Amino acid sequence: MSLTSTDPHSYFGSTEYAKIEVLDLNNNVVYTKSMTGSGTVPSKDILDIKVGYKLRIYHAEPGRLNVDDLKNCEHITKNEHLYYHKSWFSER
Repeated sequence: MSLTSTDPHSYFGSTEYAKIEVLDLNNNVVYTKSMTGSGTVPSKDILDIKVGYKLRIYHAEPGRLNVDDLKNCEHITKNEHLYYHKSWFSER
């Protein structure tokens, strides 16, 4: 998980602009990362996402949401961005 911009969208200011949560097999949140429209601290986190875990993604502007490398995930909802991790990549 990489946050590379300090100001992803200045119009949102200190309001939450995007958020990702990792849910375990019991739907407990085991990781969360949020960013505001401006003043975000860049970071790079290595996540331990196991098969069966879910990714819940919020974006204030869903049309601008860009998620890379979800080859082994299945989009399981229509009204929110929730993905189910179904298998490891072939390299693992």
